[in-house]
Amino acid sequence: MRSLKFAILALIVSVITFSTGLIGNAATNLVQVIEHGSTNFVFSPTNLTISLGETVKWTNGNATVHDTTQITNLWPQRKLTNSPPGTFSFTFSNAGAYPYFCAIHSLGHKEQTGTVFVVSANVPPLVSITKPTNGATFFDPASFTIMATASDSDGVAQVQFFRGTNSLGISTISPYSNNVTALTNGTYALTAVAMDNLGAKSTSSVVNVNVVVPPVVTLGLLQLTNGIFQFRVSGGSAGQTCIVDASDMLPNWTSILTNIFPNTVCPTCPFIDVTNNVSGINQRFYRSRVFP
Repeated sequence: MRSLKFAILALIVSVITFSTGLIGNAATNLVQVIEHGSTNFVFSPTNLTISLGETVKWTNGNATVHDTTQITNLWPQRKLTNSPPGTFSFTFSNAGAYPYFCAIHSLGHKEQTGTVFVVSANVPPLVSITKPTNGATFFDPASFTIMATASDSDGVAQVQFFRGTNSLGISTISPYSNNVTALTNGTYALTAVAMDNLGAKSTSSVVNVNVVVPPVVTLGLLQLTNGIFQFRVSGGSAGQTCIVDASDMLPNWTSILTNIFPNTVCPTCPFIDVTNNVSGINQRFYRSRVFP
C-alpha cells in the first residue's frame, strides 16, 4: 500500500535535489520537508539515489516539527525543529536501500516516508589487445586476428574493435577476437573498447601495425661442388625472416635453414648465403619463404 502512495505523491511533489558542497570529496545531498497545507507532509525527493560515501542532509523550514527515523534504526529518531530550521546529516558507508519515515506523524501522515538508495561507484573494465603486438608487420594484403582480454567486477558485456575510428566488429564471448582481412600497404592504429554490464566503457592502449608490400625473393649463384649445394637468397629487407626449404622428391619439403636478412649498405643486398651438404645426389629442389 505504501508503494501506491509514493506513486500518487510523485504526481504532486516536484523532486528537488541539491548538491550543497563536498565533505571529504563526497557530495552532500539535500532532502527537504515540504508541507502541502495540513493534508500532506512529504520528504522531497522521496526517493534519493546517491553514491557510496556521500551524505544526506535533511532540512525542515516549516512551522511544524518533523523528524527522520530510519526503519532499522541505522539512525534513531532525529527531530527537525522549526525555529531555527532543523537539520540532520548522515554519511552512508555501505551500499543498500535505507527506508525512513517521520515518527512524529507516522499515524496521521503515513505518506511522509522516503528511501535513500546507496550504490557503489562503477569502475570501468580493464581491456588490452594481446594480438597482434604493437609494431607488428604484415605483408599486403594482410589478414589476421585481433585478440583482446577484458575483465570487470560487474562482468564484461562486449568488446568492440576499431581501426582508427572505423568499427571492425563486436565480440561478446571471451577470448574476445575479430578477424581483419585485406589490409593494404600502410600503418593502422588498432584499439579495443570494453563495456561492462552497467554500461561503463574503457579503451585499450593503441596497437600500431604496419602492412608492407611483399618482397620479390630470388635464389641465385647456385653451385654444386662435391655434393655441396651453395646458393644465395636475396630480395628480402633487413630484419625479415627467411626460411629455406629443400626437397629431394616433390612435393615433400623439409626446412633446412631459418635466418634473418641483415642490415647492409650494399645496393643489391641484403642477402643470405646458403650451404647445404648432401651426399649421394646431384639434384635437389629449394625454395625460400620470407616473413615480415
